[in-house]
Amino acid sequence: MEQTRKGDGVDREKFYEGASWLAQQSVAECDEALRRLEALRQDFRKRLTETGSDAFMRERLSEWVLDSSERIVKEAKEKAE
Repeated sequence: MEQTRKGDGVDREKFYEGASWLAQQSVAECDEALRRLEALRQDFRKRLTETGSDAFMRERLSEWVLDSSERIVKEAKEKAE
């Protein structure tokens, strides 16, 4: 019985070590995605200023930022899976 308890403790410790590692990896991936989204936001603001009042370019810019955002989210999701 005592040996079973010791074995359970080791298994539990390994489980928590694995869960902790997985959580750290998830946080790192989220941080990376947030960093990329922040860079995208800054690039968007710069390009928005450059377009002035050109409606066609603003429409293209909105499509670009949506596509880029979706790509970043998709890549982060794929890494998490």
